[in-house]
Amino acid sequence: MDVICDACGGTNRAGAEFCVHCNAFLAWDGSGGAAPPTTVRQVPPATSPTAATDAPTVLNPTVVNSTVATGTAWTPVTPSSVTATMPQTEVGPVGETCPSCGLVNAPGLRFCAHCGYGFASSVPEQPGAPDPYADQSAAAADRAARRAYRRSLPPLYRWRRVLVSVVVAVLVLGGLLWVRHPVRAARDTWYRVSKQYTLVSPVVAFVVPPTSTVPGSDPAALVDRTVREWTETWQPTSATACGAAPGTGEIVLTFAPTRIRRLQIVPGLDKSNPRRSQQLLPQEIGITYPGGRCQRVLLDRGDRQQPIRLDSGVRVTSVRIGIGSVYPGAPDTAQLVSLTEVVLLSYPR
Repeated sequence: MDVICDACGGTNRAGAEFCVHCNAFLAWDGSGGAAPPTTVRQVPPATSPTAATDAPTVLNPTVVNSTVATGTAWTPVTPSSVTATMPQTEVGPVGETCPSCGLVNAPGLRFCAHCGYGFASSVPEQPGAPDPYADQSAAAADRAARRAYRRSLPPLYRWRRVLVSVVVAVLVLGGLLWVRHPVRAARDTWYRVSKQYTLVSPVVAFVVPPTSTVPGSDPAALVDRTVREWTETWQPTSATACGAAPGTGEIVLTFAPTRIRRLQIVPGLDKSNPRRSQQLLPQEIGITYPGGRCQRVLLDRGDRQQPIRLDSGVRVTSVRIGIGSVYPGAPDTAQLVSLTEVVLLSYPR
Protein backbone atom coordinates (compact mmCIF):
# COMPACT_ATOMS: atom_id res chain seq x y z
CA MET A 1 0.00 0.00 0.00
CA ASP A 2 1.40 3.41 -0.93
CA VAL A 3 2.47 5.78 1.85
CA ILE A 4 1.32 9.45 1.76
CA CYS A 5 3.90 11.96 3.04
CA ASP A 6 2.51 14.21 5.79
CA ALA A 7 4.97 16.98 4.95
CA CYS A 8 4.40 17.47 1.20
CA GLY A 9 1.53 15.13 0.36
CA GLY A 10 3.62 13.13 -2.09
CA THR A 11 2.93 9.44 -2.77
CA ASN A 12 5.63 6.89 -1.83
CA ARG A 13 5.76 3.15 -2.37
CA ALA A 14 5.14 0.77 0.51
CA GLY A 15 8.14 0.26 2.78
CA ALA A 16 9.81 3.58 1.97
CA GLU A 17 11.32 5.21 5.03
CA PHE A 18 11.99 8.66 3.51
CA CYS A 19 9.82 10.72 1.16
CA VAL A 20 11.26 10.66 -2.32
CA HIS A 21 9.92 14.19 -2.92
CA CYS A 22 10.90 16.19 0.19
CA ASN A 23 13.15 13.72 2.12
CA ALA A 24 10.85 13.72 5.16
CA PHE A 25 11.06 10.65 7.48
CA LEU A 26 7.96 8.55 6.79
CA ALA A 27 8.24 6.10 9.69
CA TRP A 28 7.85 8.91 12.27
CA ASP A 29 4.25 9.30 13.38
CA GLY A 30 4.77 12.78 14.86
CA SER A 31 3.94 11.73 18.43
CA GLY A 32 6.59 11.86 21.03
CA GLY A 33 10.19 12.82 20.49
CA ALA A 34 11.96 13.99 17.43
CA ALA A 35 12.44 11.93 14.34
CA PRO A 36 15.28 9.43 14.44
CA PRO A 37 18.47 10.70 12.95
CA THR A 38 19.42 9.70 9.50
CA THR A 39 22.70 7.86 9.08
CA VAL A 40 24.36 8.49 5.75
CA ARG A 41 26.86 5.85 4.70
CA GLN A 42 29.36 6.62 2.01
CA VAL A 43 29.45 3.32 0.09
CA PRO A 44 30.82 3.21 -3.41
CA PRO A 45 28.37 1.88 -5.94
CA ALA A 46 28.61 -1.81 -6.62
CA THR A 47 29.95 -2.97 -9.93
CA SER A 48 27.48 -5.20 -11.77
CA PRO A 49 29.01 -7.99 -13.85
CA THR A 50 28.02 -7.96 -17.46
CA ALA A 51 26.91 -10.90 -19.54
CA ALA A 52 30.05 -10.67 -21.65
CA THR A 53 32.39 -11.46 -18.72
CA ASP A 54 33.25 -14.99 -17.62
CA ALA A 55 32.99 -14.27 -13.88
CA PRO A 56 31.40 -17.13 -11.94
CA THR A 57 27.83 -16.79 -10.98
CA VAL A 58 27.03 -16.95 -7.23
CA LEU A 59 24.09 -19.19 -6.60
CA ASN A 60 21.59 -18.82 -3.84
CA PRO A 61 22.95 -20.86 -0.88
CA THR A 62 19.47 -22.08 -0.06
CA VAL A 63 19.06 -23.60 -3.47
CA VAL A 64 22.44 -25.35 -3.25
CA ASN A 65 21.77 -26.79 0.19
CA SER A 66 18.38 -28.11 -0.80
CA THR A 67 19.87 -29.85 -3.79
CA VAL A 68 22.51 -31.58 -1.73
CA ALA A 69 20.01 -32.63 0.94
CA THR A 70 17.66 -34.31 -1.46
CA GLY A 71 20.41 -36.28 -3.11
CA THR A 72 19.71 -34.94 -6.51
CA ALA A 73 22.58 -35.06 -8.90
CA TRP A 74 24.36 -31.71 -8.95
CA THR A 75 24.45 -30.00 -12.26
CA PRO A 76 26.77 -27.08 -12.95
CA VAL A 77 24.88 -23.89 -13.23
CA THR A 78 25.86 -21.42 -15.89
CA PRO A 79 24.66 -17.87 -16.31
CA SER A 80 22.61 -18.84 -19.32
CA SER A 81 20.83 -21.59 -17.40
CA VAL A 82 20.11 -19.27 -14.48
CA THR A 83 18.69 -16.70 -16.82
CA ALA A 84 16.53 -19.35 -18.42
CA THR A 85 15.15 -20.53 -15.07
CA MET A 86 14.47 -16.98 -13.69
CA PRO A 87 10.93 -15.76 -14.03
CA GLN A 88 10.51 -13.30 -16.88
CA THR A 89 9.42 -9.85 -15.66
CA GLU A 90 8.65 -6.73 -17.60
CA VAL A 91 11.74 -4.57 -17.81
CA GLY A 92 10.98 -0.92 -17.16
CA PRO A 93 13.20 2.10 -17.04
CA VAL A 94 16.14 1.63 -14.71
CA GLY A 95 16.22 4.05 -11.75
CA GLU A 96 19.19 5.43 -9.90
CA THR A 97 21.16 3.23 -7.50
CA CYS A 98 21.72 4.83 -4.11
CA PRO A 99 25.48 5.06 -3.45
CA SER A 100 24.78 5.00 0.30
CA CYS A 101 22.65 1.89 0.79
CA GLY A 102 22.66 0.29 -2.68
CA LEU A 103 18.89 0.42 -3.19
CA VAL A 104 17.76 0.77 -6.77
CA ASN A 105 15.15 3.55 -6.72
CA ALA A 106 12.44 4.23 -9.23
CA PRO A 107 13.41 6.68 -11.98
CA GLY A 108 12.83 10.39 -11.37
CA LEU A 109 13.17 10.32 -7.56
CA ARG A 110 15.06 13.09 -5.79
CA PHE A 111 15.85 11.12 -2.60
CA CYS A 112 16.52 7.51 -1.79
CA ALA A 113 13.42 5.72 -0.46
CA HIS A 114 15.45 3.76 2.08
CA CYS A 115 18.05 6.09 3.56
CA GLY A 116 17.02 9.53 2.25
CA TYR A 117 20.24 10.12 0.31
CA GLY A 118 19.90 13.11 -2.00
CA PHE A 119 20.73 12.33 -5.61
CA ALA A 120 22.80 14.74 -7.70
CA SER A 121 19.79 15.55 -9.90
CA SER A 122 17.95 16.91 -6.84
CA VAL A 123 20.66 19.43 -5.96
CA PRO A 124 19.76 22.82 -7.38
CA GLU A 125 22.20 24.09 -9.90
CA GLN A 126 24.48 26.82 -8.67
CA PRO A 127 24.10 30.03 -10.55
CA GLY A 128 27.01 30.53 -12.84
CA ALA A 129 28.69 33.71 -13.97
CA PRO A 130 26.24 36.27 -15.36
CA ASP A 131 25.89 36.41 -19.09
CA PRO A 132 27.66 39.59 -20.25
CA TYR A 133 25.34 39.86 -23.25
CA ALA A 134 22.07 39.39 -21.36
CA ASP A 135 21.84 43.03 -20.19
CA GLN A 136 22.84 44.31 -23.62
CA SER A 137 20.14 42.25 -25.29
CA ALA A 138 17.54 43.45 -22.80
CA ALA A 139 18.62 47.08 -23.31
CA ALA A 140 18.46 46.72 -27.10
CA ALA A 141 14.99 45.22 -26.87
CA ASP A 142 13.90 48.06 -24.59
CA ARG A 143 15.23 50.68 -27.02
CA ALA A 144 13.46 49.01 -29.91
CA ALA A 145 10.20 49.00 -27.96
CA ARG A 146 10.61 52.70 -27.15
CA ARG A 147 11.26 53.55 -30.81
CA ALA A 148 8.20 51.62 -31.89
CA TYR A 149 6.11 53.43 -29.28
CA ARG A 150 7.35 56.87 -30.42
CA ARG A 151 6.57 56.03 -34.05
CA SER A 152 3.01 55.22 -33.06
CA LEU A 153 2.46 58.69 -31.53
CA PRO A 154 1.06 61.69 -33.48
CA PRO A 155 3.65 64.00 -35.11
CA LEU A 156 3.14 66.73 -32.49
CA TYR A 157 4.10 64.37 -29.69
CA ARG A 158 7.06 62.98 -31.63
CA TRP A 159 8.49 66.47 -32.28
CA ARG A 160 7.72 67.68 -28.80
CA ARG A 161 11.19 66.81 -27.52
CA VAL A 162 12.79 68.68 -30.41
CA LEU A 163 10.71 71.77 -29.72
CA VAL A 164 11.51 71.62 -26.03
CA SER A 165 15.21 71.27 -26.84
CA VAL A 166 15.08 74.35 -29.10
CA VAL A 167 13.34 76.40 -26.42
CA VAL A 168 15.86 75.30 -23.80
CA ALA A 169 18.74 76.18 -26.14
CA VAL A 170 17.29 79.66 -26.74
CA LEU A 171 16.86 80.22 -23.02
CA VAL A 172 20.39 79.06 -22.30
CA LEU A 173 21.78 81.30 -25.03
CA GLY A 174 19.83 84.26 -23.69
CA GLY A 175 21.08 83.52 -20.20
CA LEU A 176 24.67 83.38 -21.43
CA LEU A 177 24.27 86.71 -23.20
CA TRP A 178 22.78 88.20 -20.07
CA VAL A 179 25.50 86.76 -17.83
CA ARG A 180 28.15 88.06 -20.19
CA HIS A 181 27.42 91.58 -18.95
CA PRO A 182 25.42 91.02 -15.75
CA VAL A 183 26.21 94.42 -14.25
CA ARG A 184 25.19 96.26 -17.39
CA ALA A 185 22.01 94.16 -17.77
CA ALA A 186 21.02 94.78 -14.15
CA ARG A 187 21.75 98.49 -14.49
CA ASP A 188 19.71 98.84 -17.69
CA THR A 189 16.82 96.99 -16.06
CA TRP A 190 16.92 99.39 -13.15
CA TYR A 191 16.98 102.42 -15.45
CA ARG A 192 14.04 101.08 -17.45
CA VAL A 193 11.93 100.37 -14.35
CA SER A 194 12.79 103.64 -12.60
CA LYS A 195 12.54 105.61 -15.89
CA GLN A 196 15.91 107.24 -15.52
CA TYR A 197 17.07 108.81 -18.78
CA THR A 198 19.66 111.36 -19.81
CA LEU A 199 19.41 113.91 -22.64
CA VAL A 200 21.47 113.21 -25.75
CA SER A 201 23.34 116.43 -26.51
CA PRO A 202 24.53 118.08 -28.64
CA VAL A 203 22.29 117.12 -31.56
CA VAL A 204 22.45 118.63 -35.06
CA ALA A 205 19.31 118.59 -37.23
CA PHE A 206 18.89 119.03 -41.00
CA VAL A 207 16.33 117.99 -43.62
CA VAL A 208 16.78 115.98 -46.83
CA PRO A 209 15.99 117.40 -49.32
CA PRO A 210 16.35 120.96 -48.01
CA THR A 211 13.78 122.27 -50.50
CA SER A 212 10.96 120.53 -48.62
CA THR A 213 11.30 123.04 -45.77
CA VAL A 214 8.96 126.06 -45.86
CA PRO A 215 10.84 129.31 -46.34
CA GLY A 216 11.59 130.95 -43.00
CA SER A 217 11.55 127.61 -41.12
CA ASP A 218 14.72 126.16 -39.62
CA PRO A 219 15.27 122.43 -38.86
CA ALA A 220 17.47 123.46 -35.90
CA ALA A 221 14.28 124.54 -34.14
CA LEU A 222 13.52 120.84 -33.56
CA VAL A 223 16.36 120.44 -31.02
CA ASP A 224 16.63 123.91 -29.42
CA ARG A 225 14.15 123.12 -26.61
CA THR A 226 11.96 126.11 -27.48
CA VAL A 227 8.46 126.60 -28.94
CA ARG A 228 9.86 127.30 -32.37
CA GLU A 229 8.77 124.75 -34.97
CA TRP A 230 9.89 123.22 -38.22
CA THR A 231 7.32 123.21 -41.05
CA GLU A 232 7.27 121.53 -44.44
CA THR A 233 4.88 121.51 -47.39
CA TRP A 234 2.74 118.37 -47.43
CA GLN A 235 2.50 117.27 -51.04
CA PRO A 236 3.29 113.49 -51.05
CA THR A 237 3.37 111.78 -54.43
CA SER A 238 2.35 108.36 -53.04
CA ALA A 239 1.92 106.40 -49.84
CA THR A 240 4.82 104.73 -47.99
CA ALA A 241 5.21 101.60 -45.90
CA CYS A 242 7.49 103.29 -43.35
CA GLY A 243 9.46 106.52 -43.16
CA ALA A 244 8.94 109.76 -45.05
CA ALA A 245 6.26 109.73 -47.72
CA PRO A 246 7.63 110.18 -51.26
CA GLY A 247 7.82 113.86 -52.19
CA THR A 248 8.33 115.01 -48.56
CA GLY A 249 11.40 115.76 -46.49
CA GLU A 250 13.18 113.49 -43.99
CA ILE A 251 14.65 114.86 -40.74
CA VAL A 252 18.22 113.70 -39.95
CA LEU A 253 19.56 114.04 -36.39
CA THR A 254 23.30 113.51 -35.79
CA PHE A 255 25.14 113.16 -32.45
CA ALA A 256 28.02 111.40 -30.71
CA PRO A 257 27.90 107.56 -30.60
CA THR A 258 25.02 106.75 -28.26
CA ARG A 259 22.58 103.92 -27.72
CA ILE A 260 19.16 105.58 -28.06
CA ARG A 261 16.55 104.33 -25.57
CA ARG A 262 13.70 106.82 -25.88
CA LEU A 263 12.34 109.57 -28.11
CA GLN A 264 9.96 112.40 -27.18
CA ILE A 265 8.19 114.41 -29.87
CA VAL A 266 5.71 117.30 -29.97
CA PRO A 267 3.64 116.96 -33.20
CA GLY A 268 2.18 120.04 -34.90
CA LEU A 269 2.59 123.62 -33.75
CA ASP A 270 2.89 124.46 -30.08
CA LYS A 271 -0.44 124.62 -28.25
CA SER A 272 0.13 128.32 -27.65
CA ASN A 273 0.26 129.01 -31.40
CA PRO A 274 -3.19 130.14 -32.77
CA ARG A 275 -2.34 128.67 -36.19
CA ARG A 276 -2.17 125.09 -34.84
CA SER A 277 -5.73 124.24 -35.96
CA GLN A 278 -5.04 125.62 -39.44
CA GLN A 279 -2.43 122.99 -40.30
CA LEU A 280 -2.43 119.24 -40.77
CA LEU A 281 -1.28 117.07 -37.84
CA PRO A 282 1.19 114.18 -38.38
CA GLN A 283 -0.41 110.77 -37.82
CA GLU A 284 2.42 108.30 -38.45
CA ILE A 285 6.18 108.69 -38.42
CA GLY A 286 8.98 106.30 -39.29
CA ILE A 287 12.25 106.09 -37.27
CA THR A 288 15.32 104.54 -38.91
CA TYR A 289 18.82 103.85 -37.54
CA PRO A 290 21.95 103.36 -39.68
CA GLY A 291 21.89 99.80 -40.98
CA GLY A 292 18.63 99.08 -39.14
CA ARG A 293 15.01 98.62 -40.09
CA CYS A 294 12.36 101.31 -39.98
CA GLN A 295 10.14 101.48 -36.89
CA ARG A 296 6.59 102.80 -37.41
CA VAL A 297 5.06 104.93 -34.64
CA LEU A 298 1.48 106.25 -34.47
CA LEU A 299 0.91 109.68 -32.93
CA ASP A 300 -2.30 111.07 -31.47
CA ARG A 301 -3.84 114.52 -31.97
CA GLY A 302 -2.69 115.77 -28.55
CA ASP A 303 -0.61 118.93 -28.17
CA ARG A 304 1.56 117.46 -25.41
CA GLN A 305 4.96 115.87 -25.65
CA GLN A 306 4.47 112.23 -26.69
CA PRO A 307 7.05 109.66 -25.42
CA ILE A 308 8.14 106.84 -27.74
CA ARG A 309 9.99 103.86 -26.30
CA LEU A 310 12.64 102.43 -28.60
CA ASP A 311 16.10 100.90 -28.56
CA SER A 312 18.77 101.26 -31.22
CA GLY A 313 20.43 98.11 -29.88
CA VAL A 314 23.95 99.48 -30.36
CA ARG A 315 25.59 102.85 -30.34
CA VAL A 316 24.61 104.92 -33.36
CA THR A 317 25.52 108.39 -34.61
CA SER A 318 22.32 109.38 -36.41
CA VAL A 319 18.56 108.90 -36.50
CA ARG A 320 16.21 109.58 -39.43
CA ILE A 321 12.60 110.66 -38.86
CA GLY A 322 10.06 110.89 -41.68
CA ILE A 323 6.34 111.75 -41.64
CA GLY A 324 4.45 108.98 -43.40
CA SER A 325 0.83 110.16 -43.08
CA VAL A 326 -1.29 112.97 -41.57
CA TYR A 327 -4.73 113.26 -40.04
CA PRO A 328 -7.39 114.60 -42.45
CA GLY A 329 -8.10 118.32 -42.00
CA ALA A 330 -10.83 120.76 -42.93
CA PRO A 331 -11.19 121.82 -46.59
CA ASP A 332 -9.61 125.20 -45.85
CA THR A 333 -6.67 123.67 -43.93
CA ALA A 334 -3.29 124.63 -45.32
CA GLN A 335 -1.26 121.78 -46.80
CA LEU A 336 1.43 122.25 -44.18
CA VAL A 337 2.64 119.95 -41.41
CA SER A 338 4.89 120.90 -38.49
CA LEU A 339 6.92 119.38 -35.63
CA THR A 340 7.77 121.55 -32.64
CA GLU A 341 10.31 119.44 -30.72
CA VAL A 342 12.24 116.18 -30.97
CA VAL A 343 14.19 114.94 -27.90
CA LEU A 344 16.56 111.92 -27.87
CA LEU A 345 17.20 110.13 -24.55
CA SER A 346 19.53 107.37 -23.37
CA TYR A 347 20.39 105.65 -20.08
CA PRO A 348 22.89 107.34 -17.73
CA ARG A 349 26.45 106.15 -18.22
